[in-house]
Formats: sequence, C-alpha cells, structure tokens
Amino acid sequence: MANDQEQHNELHQKINLNIKSEYGRLRAVMVHRPGPEIDRLTPSNKYQLLFEDIPFLGRMQKEHDEFVQLMRNEKIEVFYFHELLQRIIQNERVCRKLVMSCCKYGQYPGLSSAILEHYSINEIGNILIEGITAQELESRTGFEIAPRIAVDRKGRRIVLANEDQLDPFLIEPLPNMYFMRDPGVVFGNGFISTKMHFDARVRETVLLREVLTRHSLFAGTPIWYGAASDEDRPFTIEGGDVIVINERAIAIGASQRTRPETIRRFAQRLFEQHLVDRIYEVPIPAARAYMHLDTVFTIIDRAKVVTYPRVMDEVVGIRRYEPVYADDDTVVAMGVEERRSFVDVLGDEFGAKLEIVQTGDGSDRHAAREQASDGTNVFAIAPGHVITYDRNRKTNDALRKVYAKVLEFDGSELVRGLGGPRCMTLPLYRDEVDHD
Repeated sequence: MANDQEQHNELHQKINLNIKSEYGRLRAVMVHRPGPEIDRLTPSNKYQLLFEDIPFLGRMQKEHDEFVQLMRNEKIEVFYFHELLQRIIQNERVCRKLVMSCCKYGQYPGLSSAILEHYSINEIGNILIEGITAQELESRTGFEIAPRIAVDRKGRRIVLANEDQLDPFLIEPLPNMYFMRDPGVVFGNGFISTKMHFDARVRETVLLREVLTRHSLFAGTPIWYGAASDEDRPFTIEGGDVIVINERAIAIGASQRTRPETIRRFAQRLFEQHLVDRIYEVPIPAARAYMHLDTVFTIIDRAKVVTYPRVMDEVVGIRRYEPVYADDDTVVAMGVEERRSFVDVLGDEFGAKLEIVQTGDGSDRHAAREQASDGTNVFAIAPGHVITYDRNRKTNDALRKVYAKVLEFDGSELVRGLGGPRCMTLPLYRDEVDHD
C-alpha cells in the first residue's frame, strides 16, 4: 500500500481484505462502540446475556473511544460496525431479510411486519442491536402482546417478579457485540463466518455476515467457512479461538465454545480450498474463565507470544490436521496426535526459538489477577507493538522487557464483559510479514 493518503482513499472505495498473521502492521480494523444495548442489562438477565456485572455505559464509551484513538494515532483505519450495518439496510430487501431473521425464532406472529411498518430504517438498525421490548413496541404500534400468565404446578397464578417478565424482550439485545473478534474471522482475503455457542450471541454472526457480504467496501469477499447449512450449529466455532500462526497454519482452541468436531470440519473445508497446510487443535479447559484460546495465548511478533502459564504449560492432546489427497483428487483432513509440545510447534512454525512473555511476569498471584482482567488478550498492531489495558501492570512490564512497544488505556468498564483489546477488534488488513 503506497502512502497513508492513498491508503485512506482506497479503503473508502473498497477494502481488499488481507490477514496472514497476528502481528503484521495493521491498516484497517472493524469495531463496535458499546451502545444502548449495554443499558438493557439487568440483574435478572445479565447471566443469560453472558455478563457477570452491569457496566456503566458512559464510561465504557469513553474507554472505547480512547482505544480507537490509540489506533487512529497509529494511522489505522477504523470502521464502525453499526455505521456499516445502517448502510446495508438502506436496501429494503436486506432490511426485511434481517428483521425477519431476528424475529423467526420468536413466538410473536406479526412482529416483523409491525417493526417494518412502524419504524424508520435507522430505528430498525438500532433495534437489530439493541432489541425491543413488548411495551416499547405496543407504545409505538399498538401491537399487543398477550400477557404471560405464570402458574405453579397446582395451577395457581404466580405474580411476575421482575422487569423481564413484566416487559419481555421480543428481540433480545446484543450487549456482547463490542467483542467483534468472535462473530467472524478474516483470513487471507476471505471471511470465516463463525457459529456461536450460546443463543445470546447467534444474531451477531448473522448481522456481521450480511455486512461483510452486502457492503460495497467488501464487494466480492469470499466466505471460506460458515455459509453452508452443514457448517451451522451445533458445529460451534468462535473467533476468539482462531489464531493465525502464519499464512499456511492456524491454531484453534478446543474450548468451552469451540467443539473439536467443528475443528475437523473446518480443517476439511479450508483444505478443500487449498487455503492452509496445517491446522492445530489446541485443547484448553472448557471453563468460562478461559472461554477462548486468546484469553490464555496471543502472538505479538514473530516467535514472540504472551501466555497464561497455568493453562498453556499444561496443554496436552494437541491434534494436527493436514490434507491427504486421494487418487481422485479429493482431499481429507487427516488428524494425528501431535507429539511436540505447543512451544515446539510454534517454534517450528516460526522457524525460531520461541520467546515467551508470561502473564503476570512469573508471579502466580498476579498472573491469575491479570488473566482475569485480560492481560493475556493483548492486541498486536505491528510487530512487537501492542495495545493493552493499563491495569495489567506486571504483564505490561514483562512485555516491555522483550522490547515490545506497549500502548495502554483504561478499560475498567470494558473488561466487565470479560474481554480485552484483541476481543474488541476484527482486523481487516495487515501488511504481510517476512517469515524467513
């Protein structure tokens, strides 16, 4: 890419996606600024919506703006998901499709028609992310929702106890949408449409896939995985588990949210398209604390990684998938148990001895604290140049010891959703790196 001004003009015409590493200089990225969907969280629905706490939206937005400004200061083009979504639903057919998709799993006949008839395009764009309650719809449209009469086993009426029962969501909000890493992955010049484990996040993948296939910025983008019906749930895979080691190898966490059966199927599809030569299945504990591989492991430069030792030092049962070609040129994803340790696998893939930065800088106590506040989930924007939360002091000091450039910002409210800077970003274009 020539110079910054030419890059700016080119990206606003069309983005040629290009992601072949985790650390090549970042040129373009997609984010979602937390919005009113966060204020939909209540004590009674927060666990269902995958939060353990209720963040303060105003502070979250200030922190997110600071994060975005750090990237813009490095001449990174930042695209906001909500703006891209609003653009594609100006097309009436796309708008109708997305509204009907959001309503199809509901139990309220006529809901999609009521929304399409009584709300403006911009309001619909907000509803797709923020959701809508029964009272909100009725006050605008007169569309009445039959009251839910709760009864006990003896048939006696039960008083509805909380706000979500008194005013139910007809379309649930998407408070996790600011974690843009999970609903999709850019690899090479194409897109992987992931499949979420929990129902609360399924709609995120639908919306992002429409943006990546409908918006003029991404015209012609191929979907490598996730478009076919046999690639849908229950074959779940989330973007936080996908780590691009290099242009020919990917590591995928077999985690709480990504199933081993999906990894095999995923490998098969990518091998059929000759996109990679090796896919490593890396088992991590199926626990919320380590929900994705990138909460315990990230790459910041060639042969430089950040790991949470309590998990990554105990990894066993790595499975390596490689393509095997039959006589009729069909390809099969052949999986074998990897005899090398994960450290040795990465060293061989990078062609150099691995340099490891430990979360917490070797202190078990600080490692536990800082892994919980996403100290491992650093975001590389160039080789050895990362963005991270300022609260993870020990890990950040350890990063500087390996000559990493560390940009910090306050994420005290953002982290309440259990994600860090890598979680909040969908990289679109990185410069290619020299692997020799």
